[in-house]
Amino acid sequence: MSNLRRNLRTSLNLTYNSNTPDYPIAWVIVLEIELRPFDPFKATRKEWKQFHEYRYKRYPEAHPGDPITADDVVEKSLRFMREEEHIETHSVHEKGKPDEWIGLVRVSVMKETSPSYEENKHQCFVYNVALLTPYRGKGIAKQLLEVVLEFAKRYKRRIIIADTSEEHGKRFIKNLGAKEALSGVENRLDLTKLDWDMVEEWTKEGPVRSPESKLEFFQDCPDDILEEYCKLYTVVDNQAPREDLDVGDYIITPELRRQYEGYQKDVDATWLTVITKEPNGDISGLTEVRYRPSKDPLIYQDLTGVPEKYRGSGKGKWLKAIMLQEIKKRWPTVTSVVTGNATTNAPMISINERLGFKVHKESIVAQMKTEDLEKYLAQ
Repeated sequence: MSNLRRNLRTSLNLTYNSNTPDYPIAWVIVLEIELRPFDPFKATRKEWKQFHEYRYKRYPEAHPGDPITADDVVEKSLRFMREEEHIETHSVHEKGKPDEWIGLVRVSVMKETSPSYEENKHQCFVYNVALLTPYRGKGIAKQLLEVVLEFAKRYKRRIIIADTSEEHGKRFIKNLGAKEALSGVENRLDLTKLDWDMVEEWTKEGPVRSPESKLEFFQDCPDDILEEYCKLYTVVDNQAPREDLDVGDYIITPELRRQYEGYQKDVDATWLTVITKEPNGDISGLTEVRYRPSKDPLIYQDLTGVPEKYRGSGKGKWLKAIMLQEIKKRWPTVTSVVTGNATTNAPMISINERLGFKVHKESIVAQMKTEDLEKYLAQ
């Protein structure tokens, strides 16, 4: 899954609906629910208020201790990416209580106009199947999965994909019979404990090992390198391990890059990139971070990558170290760097471990054939 797509998600967590042990679930409806379509382009202020009241309860369950994303940022996020995806959202309510959200279903498929459509036209992505804790174990999950199935069949998608880092989500996936296709970790670096002397050594070592490489920082990608940068970003991003996940390449075009840049400004975020450039004009490595004031003291480390041609010269270490120094200079209140990796991405995990990143949570991405979900729900 692309870093760019992943970073637009807002509390996207698959939630298991039972506290039962790991054996087949007996679905007993003990609570009647209502599902209502939620359109972020047409929602009234009353509907947004109800959504945020739910989010203030749900977010701490999924991300305990983390700053809650600002309301306006979430609203703008839910209105973004509609040119690339068909997205459908439903609020979940206890019957007779339409003003109180108890859950959320949000599903997506790529549009034919997306540059990544051809390699991903078979998949339906589940952003949310979530319930607040008091409403789990009440036989609601089957009804929510019916929404997912109907959406996937409507768009003729053969694979349904979802991710989770929560234990009840992992139990749900196991009981559902979905395949755990990709494992990952969210790692965090405590900047108050970082060995800054080592970071300084890495920044000095970089130009020694790559004397002809030059560093360049930017927020908006310069016009003269935009096309090359997007090609490189696409290559590097798609080099990340996918394990058994049935997804194709995600393609970043210059048009998409400009859309993302506009979006980051719109939500008061700084999307900072540093690259290494070679005398022949090649971009030989990159790393990027995103900072939002409402998420302070956290900052998010996104893609770091070096194309195969330029590996083995310490560029990854150099880029990571120089960015850490830039974080310290620009945002002195930041105390934690958050990043994610596939567990099989050994080179990046090695660099992160030497810096002192620690595992904060473990996640899985699961997939299931649409026909198998249909059979499951028919039982």
